[in-house]
Amino acid sequence: MSINGEQIRPGMEVVGADRVTVGRVERVGEDAFLIRRDLEPPRVLPFTAVREVANGVVTLMLKAREVSNSSPPTTDLYAPFRVIMPTPGMAVEGSDRETIGQVAAVEGDRFILNRPGKLDVYVPFDLINDILGDRLILDVPSTQIDRMDFPVV
Repeated sequence: MSINGEQIRPGMEVVGADRVTVGRVERVGEDAFLIRRDLEPPRVLPFTAVREVANGVVTLMLKAREVSNSSPPTTDLYAPFRVIMPTPGMAVEGSDRETIGQVAAVEGDRFILNRPGKLDVYVPFDLINDILGDRLILDVPSTQIDRMDFPVV
């Protein structure tokens, strides 16, 4: 389901993928919306940054701290979001910084993890801890990946 300006309304609470409050919707534009945040400058995010809108709450694909840490507003509304999105070819590491594989593709709110000698699996964005250049760091150690119940591609 694609998100549009009819679903997002001023006053709605905005939360990150980690369910931590980011702020409230102040204004809604044609393809983006403005979030008013306590003690931080307002932030413009594109509708593509939204995972879902339900029960008066806008849930982002980003964790709350990622919205706070994203670069300052620019004329390119998508720039802050693009910086922290996984992209094909990125190395994927566990929280222990051991290499697991690489991002094969991005689909909605998950990416395909290609692992040498193992089946490719879908990994939800919720498990992304950080993106450092061309490396994606997960919230779990590399040794836990095989124990997780990820859907196989």
